[in-house]
Amino acid sequence: MGAEILVEQSLSDFGDADAALLLHREDWRLVVFIEGKVKPSQIASWRIETARNAFLGRQDGRLDSSNLFTQLYPTVRFIHGLRTLGINGLVQGIASPACSTKTMRKLGSNPVVRKAAAMIGEYAAANAAAKSLVNSRPTSATSCPMWSGRALNSGEKSSRGTPAIFAST
Repeated sequence: MGAEILVEQSLSDFGDADAALLLHREDWRLVVFIEGKVKPSQIASWRIETARNAFLGRQDGRLDSSNLFTQLYPTVRFIHGLRTLGINGLVQGIASPACSTKTMRKLGSNPVVRKAAAMIGEYAAANAAAKSLVNSRPTSATSCPMWSGRALNSGEKSSRGTPAIFAST
């Protein structure tokens, strides 16, 4: 078993995950994106369900850039784009929803970013997930299989039986 860790690796318009773990063995590969969150001192409590609902509801038609799910969403779009369009498709760009701060997200031409995207692509083709590390409650860490973008209903489980934001197909 082996692992590579990319810390705060830029994916251009698709954001910077706190960490991307590239895990491998002879017979499998997996990329896991890590995004950590700490409850701000300005608020009395923070619940992952509230953050998820705010993301899905897109209050005021805009996405809050500090929202955990807003930060994970470009990663989901990146993996989906990588699988369906490849790196060249991401370089040309994919449209973003109207509530996004960017109408088009692109990988860009930076060779370091492209190399990281190619590395991630080797793993994402097999399996991809996102994990959030939050200080809300022990049961609040969430798993996000990313091979489709269908948002789950509250309490719905992924195909693997884990709490999830996005369901696998």
